[in-house]
Amino acid sequence: MKLKRKLLKSKIDYLEANKIKNSLYPLFTKIKNEVKLSQMSSEKIGSIIKLPYNHDYDTIKNIVDSYPILKKHYSTYFSRFMSPVILAYLINETNQVNKYLVQYNNNRVYINILSKEKYNINKILIKGIKCHYLIASLGLKNISININFAPLNILKIYKKGLEFIPHNFNSGFTTVYYNIEMYGDINIFREEDSDKVFLHELIHCLKYDFGSSYDESIEEYIKGLTKITDEIRLYESMTDIYAIVYDSILNSYFTGQSVNDILYTEIQYLNQLVNNIIIETGFNSIKDVLLPKEYEERKTVVNNELKIEKVLKSKIWKQSTPVFTYYLLKLGGFLNLDKYMLTYKLSKDPWKLEKQKRYYHELVNNLIRVRLPIERRKLIINPSVRMVYNELIL
Repeated sequence: MKLKRKLLKSKIDYLEANKIKNSLYPLFTKIKNEVKLSQMSSEKIGSIIKLPYNHDYDTIKNIVDSYPILKKHYSTYFSRFMSPVILAYLINETNQVNKYLVQYNNNRVYINILSKEKYNINKILIKGIKCHYLIASLGLKNISININFAPLNILKIYKKGLEFIPHNFNSGFTTVYYNIEMYGDINIFREEDSDKVFLHELIHCLKYDFGSSYDESIEEYIKGLTKITDEIRLYESMTDIYAIVYDSILNSYFTGQSVNDILYTEIQYLNQLVNNIIIETGFNSIKDVLLPKEYEERKTVVNNELKIEKVLKSKIWKQSTPVFTYYLLKLGGFLNLDKYMLTYKLSKDPWKLEKQKRYYHELVNNLIRVRLPIERRKLIINPSVRMVYNELIL
């Protein structure tokens, strides 16, 4: 087994990630040797209908609801994180469901794959091992997780003129029940980044981010400090940082490559990607995004009465999915990773508003003050804005 893309040689020793890697290597070996994969069922859907790609969300939902077999297999994917175009593509380009159980001790991960051709069984096993490693590393037992996975080959793409919307950036979503002891379904709909996305959504599902205590008032607080307009979801940075750290550790186990080199390459890639996004959006720098919105007074006379109104003067960062957090704030955590992992651990403990504010300001301070070693090699994988640089080749 090897990594798809060449690594940079790390100039940094990531102590906390190495501690996890070294201390939990016996756990990885045990899971790898004892995990069991079995196929539970297989069902053909057939080509019932071909949808045009210009239908809106509600029209597609009404069509799916009118066919019992389509409703059975596709209704779980209806979410604001799925664009109508991807929904139509999903229905048009898949025709079978294969259900698998990946079991380790009393923990079960069910993976239901919606696809056109049968998915690689070894990829299923790797994803299952990675999920069980995260679950077991948190000390969880008697856990049952349900993952719906449609490995569509649709890349995440952003270029000048496109919007920060789910169609261009999201790969999955999880139904999280914060008020009851229940695990919701995980739904993933892209092949790209999928190993990392499995871990990301699993952290949400297990409620080990601070989403359960997220204070909505921090959205307005951050919007008041920056040029961001909507959908910050601060906890997404923590979820993705740990998903990438765990995925990097696991890829290090599988390939024998240094976890320092894997993480360093991921962070350099993210840094280049953030700078590219900043340029494409027309901002001058990361700092420009982090500064408050600028307004000017506009004076008008109406019915002989002088009226003064505040009008937005500066460029704004408009988004309907938390790109600012997925990329910029996440980079802020990675720029001082050891301190980050010592200070902010995966936990079910609630976070008070002051801690959430402190967390935000630490990431921003890192973005402004911490500088990575300069690497001349370009890592951008055009046209994709995928959130991890590397992946396993089986």
